[in-house]
Amino acid sequence: MADPYWDPIFARLQNDLDLLRLMAADLDDAVLLGCLGPNPSLQKQLGPFVKGRRVTNRPAFLEGLRRAAARDEALRQILFFSWITSNAATMKFPTVPADEAALARLRAGEFGPPAKIAILARIDPRPAAVALLNRFLDEGRAPAATDVSSGSLAQPPTDHEGPPSPKAEPASAAADARLADLERRLREALEEAKTLRRRLKEVEAERHTLQQRASQQGAELARRQEELANAVTTAARWQAEVERLTTAARAARPASEGHPTGPVPVHLEPAGPPPKRGEPPASSGGDREREELRRRVASLEEAVNRRAAAIERLEHDLAEARERAAHREEQTEQIERLQQRVAEQAAELRAWRQGILGRVVARTREGGRGGVVCLVELPGGGLVRVPERRFQPCPPLEGEWVVVGRMGGAGELRTDRAPLPGRQLPRERLGTDGQAEQALPGDGSSRPSQLDQASEAVVESGAAPASEIQDQGVAALRSIDPNVPTPASSDGSDFVSLNWGWTLEANQRIERIGILVRREGEWFLEGDEETWPVAVSLDQADEGRPAVGIWLPALGERPAAVRAVRWLSTREVPPPQTFASWSTLERFWRLLPFAPEEMARFLRETGVACTIQSDGVSFERDVRAVLGGLRGRLPLGHVCERPACRETARGRPGFWRAAGPDDRCDVCGAVDGGAEPAPAEIYDFGGLRVVIVGGDAVGARYVEALASHRLQVEWHSGFAGLGPLREGLGGAAAVVIVLRQVSHTVVRELLLVAQAAGVPVLFSPVRGVSGVLRVLVEFLRPTRC
Repeated sequence: MADPYWDPIFARLQNDLDLLRLMAADLDDAVLLGCLGPNPSLQKQLGPFVKGRRVTNRPAFLEGLRRAAARDEALRQILFFSWITSNAATMKFPTVPADEAALARLRAGEFGPPAKIAILARIDPRPAAVALLNRFLDEGRAPAATDVSSGSLAQPPTDHEGPPSPKAEPASAAADARLADLERRLREALEEAKTLRRRLKEVEAERHTLQQRASQQGAELARRQEELANAVTTAARWQAEVERLTTAARAARPASEGHPTGPVPVHLEPAGPPPKRGEPPASSGGDREREELRRRVASLEEAVNRRAAAIERLEHDLAEARERAAHREEQTEQIERLQQRVAEQAAELRAWRQGILGRVVARTREGGRGGVVCLVELPGGGLVRVPERRFQPCPPLEGEWVVVGRMGGAGELRTDRAPLPGRQLPRERLGTDGQAEQALPGDGSSRPSQLDQASEAVVESGAAPASEIQDQGVAALRSIDPNVPTPASSDGSDFVSLNWGWTLEANQRIERIGILVRREGEWFLEGDEETWPVAVSLDQADEGRPAVGIWLPALGERPAAVRAVRWLSTREVPPPQTFASWSTLERFWRLLPFAPEEMARFLRETGVACTIQSDGVSFERDVRAVLGGLRGRLPLGHVCERPACRETARGRPGFWRAAGPDDRCDVCGAVDGGAEPAPAEIYDFGGLRVVIVGGDAVGARYVEALASHRLQVEWHSGFAGLGPLREGLGGAAAVVIVLRQVSHTVVRELLLVAQAAGVPVLFSPVRGVSGVLRVLVEFLRPTRC
């Protein structure tokens, strides 16, 4: 807001509160409310007079604003410049000459009404312009004064009233002149008062400075007086010491003269004249030289002592500095570790706050190269696929409560943290060979999901952390935010981002050891003193086998039962494997195809006891132990997927591995030099037959869209039951379950049918045709047309 033209004018008028009051009264409500923006305390003070963007009580608002402006120079400046910027037409007058033409334009109302002209007359710094503006205002006030004096303000003159007196105009002119003179004298008095106030402030500041200087000089004088007193005391003490030594020397001199100890010289030289007062006694040249040597030796000894003391002091300071530096370095490392720990905990906290409470409804092995996956039911009935290895602190069981979400970076929670209270089970596959377990009792898709009912019991309303579930309670529940929305996008892309989970009932698990028995069509794990029901699908051949059952207590509608079974071995441990084929070595070390001669040469150079055969290598010890020990000694290089780099790598010695996303190609030096993305082409599946279940929004269009890829598709609804699929899958190459729009009851039944038929099961997180096609391409590996 700095302006070389208006700043001096504001400095002259900033204490004219009457002018600022007129300016504020002339401003609109929006401009006045905008002036309060930088001042929250003033907003709170004047808030009762404001409703929305309108001032409801303008007199009280203006009075409060005037009182605040009297104390705040910044507010006065805001009001002053707000009036200038809000009256563009009026502020054109300072840019025109102050002549009769300007007066005519004033009379025509080009520069605004008289109220604004009255404010302008007090702002314009030009004397000629001020006179012209006052002349215009006098012309406007003369008719008004005449009307008031004649009593015709409210009604026109009647027949009984005569015309206005001709003496009214001279009287009005005299009153206006007197008023103008009083206003001039008032302005002069205000200017003088402002000058005196400024001078008073300067005098007060100067007086304060002089007082500070006098205080400093007084303190300095007191300090010097104290130093002088100390010096006088020290001089008196030294004088007393000198007198004492002089007295002692005088007392010892007669005794030394009466008992001489040195030899008496035979030839005595005549004594010279007595030395004058203040002069040292005369002595021979040898005595002076010896005395000088003694003084030099004493000074050198003193210098050596001072140097030794300085060296000792510096060595001590150096040792202290080194100790402080080591301590500071240790503190710095500790701070860095704590900062890293805080960042990791903040990331985990963000992941927990975004976590979604769910319940595992099935565990199965996905077709292709996929491992064991868990199907988790979310609030609202949706299903999400989360790999089993992503769960901490242990794999979940069917029917168990979990929290799933998205973890940035590596996508897994750190395992070096203290887990939830209770026992931490080993990470191993639970259940019958990773197959789906039987449905929860009392579950069905025709009524509201149990998860919706249990979620209300798990998480209380508001943002309070949950600590127990119904009567039995899950003490291991972490803080869960109930306001996190459930992913519900139309294409299911939100499900893909869920890549971690936490088992909430890990500390509730109890291992039961017993024998599996079947009674009246139900399975039980019979221990020494107790029998527990088993909620795992088993074969008839499993009866009588010893096993370890993972038992979970009752929770909501879920009854207490054994939810997973781990077989106990009753056979001897087989002998270790000692033979490894060339393909086994390639898979173990994740190598590209290599020459067997190169591998044989490497094994001979490392001194491994083995026998080279045509189809592999026979070792004298366990293959896994031998190959694990050779992992770090293998001459290994990385090569990208570019054909030129692969061809160059084949001609070089050593072994090669495909470069990962962060590996540098040892041939071309590029990082992440992967192959170009495959173009959108037509695939040839060779007439294979697949079964697609779910994705009712697409439905029969799967058959039409995938027929162009020579793929026979049989689609079934995810909510209508399996129907003829219960009798078998009819030699299908794969079963694709679209996790969008499918009942988890249908999923469990379909998994049992696929297991019996030996058909691989694939899961598609999205229901679009392209997403299902991508899943089939990754598993069936068709050719491109």
